[in-house]
Amino acid sequence: MAIPERIWKNWLVTQLVGKTAPEIIQLGQGSTTEIIARYFEPLTSEVEKPNPYNRGTDLEGVAWRDTFIDGITLAPSDSDDLLDVFGVPSAIFTIRVYYNRELFREITGGETLPTTYDEFVALCQKVEAFRTADGGRILPIAGSKYNAPYMLDALFQSQTQQLKLVLGETANLGANTEEVAMAYLTGNWTWETPSVQSGLGLMSEVGRFLQPGFLSLGRDDALFYFVQQKALMIASGSWDASSMKIQAPFEIGAFRMSLPDIHMRAAKCKQSAMPVRPFLPISYDHNLSKITIRKKSVSTTGDGPTRASVATPSTSSPWF
Repeated sequence: MAIPERIWKNWLVTQLVGKTAPEIIQLGQGSTTEIIARYFEPLTSEVEKPNPYNRGTDLEGVAWRDTFIDGITLAPSDSDDLLDVFGVPSAIFTIRVYYNRELFREITGGETLPTTYDEFVALCQKVEAFRTADGGRILPIAGSKYNAPYMLDALFQSQTQQLKLVLGETANLGANTEEVAMAYLTGNWTWETPSVQSGLGLMSEVGRFLQPGFLSLGRDDALFYFVQQKALMIASGSWDASSMKIQAPFEIGAFRMSLPDIHMRAAKCKQSAMPVRPFLPISYDHNLSKITIRKKSVSTTGDGPTRASVATPSTSSPWF
């Protein structure tokens, strides 16, 4: 059954508590560790067995878990907190930039898609300069607090991925939230670090092609901009492809946004009169989970900080 996204969390809790929930429910939004532990059946033993429906195929006799690309080791199917598998993936998705093909041809005079980051920015600038027959403007990208991060986060991460490897002291090919915070407090990175400045510069550059106030808009708001032909492009997952094709009165195309080279915008940021400096929350409070970081003392030797004393509660959440 199809449940509207805006009421999904309330619907899920109501059905589970009232014992009227269907036997199979999608994991993800709203399915907290507490809800999963109380109402969902572990499937760990089942995924270790061969899938009987694969009999007669190349996967006959193979453990059900091993027939998936990730081995069912990722959330929300696998719970790190409960150390059990509670779901089985039914699809694989990716993120793409969808565009109005008819409007694209009208604006650019052809169908050649951008293959580099600079070409993508040039396309957005061309859309900004375009005027419709009645003098109206077209938005380059329809954005919202739901889908804008798909594009903006990718831009930032394209510049800071190597920095994250350096900050990860546990040598697990990454850095968790606590390691990134400790590295900030000890001065191992700042908002003036070239890769950070480069990432923030890219977010600022592309962010201005979205409608003003997009972070206050919901998922449906951005979709309305796109299907009503007020915006040329929208970034979203492949799970939205079928619904957009049904709702849009025009032909839809899709392409993969090319990410820039590392630090390609660092020089541009350095030339700015004022560096890009976002707000870093020192206290974070969300859904009654609170984290507070207090820098008590830092001693330095030679080139920089070497020790920091940090007080944090046991329950932590991401803060940037």
